[in-house]
Amino acid sequence: MVFLKVYPDFDFTNTQPRSSGIDSEGDELWLDIYPNPTNGTINLNVNMEVSEYALYDSYGRLQNKRFVKDTKKLILELSDYSKGIYILIVKCGSKLITKKVVKI
Repeated sequence: MVFLKVYPDFDFTNTQPRSSGIDSEGDELWLDIYPNPTNGTINLNVNMEVSEYALYDSYGRLQNKRFVKDTKKLILELSDYSKGIYILIVKCGSKLITKKVVKI
C-alpha cells in the first residue's frame, strides 16, 4: 500500500479507505473542519466516533498523532505549527478520512 511508505507512523491495518466516503452498508462518513484555513485552532465534527488521528506536513512527516477516546468532536491546536499545508487523517472504526488543512 502506498500510504505505508508516505506515512510510516500511522497504522493502516484493518482500515478501509474509501474515496466516496460511503461504506458498504451505505452509511455516509463525513468530517467537517472549520475554520480552514486557520491561524490557530481547528474544530472537527465527525458523524462517527473517532479513535485516532494523525497530522502530517506536506512532505509526509508526522507532526502529531493521538489516540482519542471515541468522540465525534475534536479541537486541534495548530498555533505552534509553521504556515503551510497539512494532511489530517482521521480513523473512525475501520474507515479513514483524509483532509487537507491550511495553516496561515
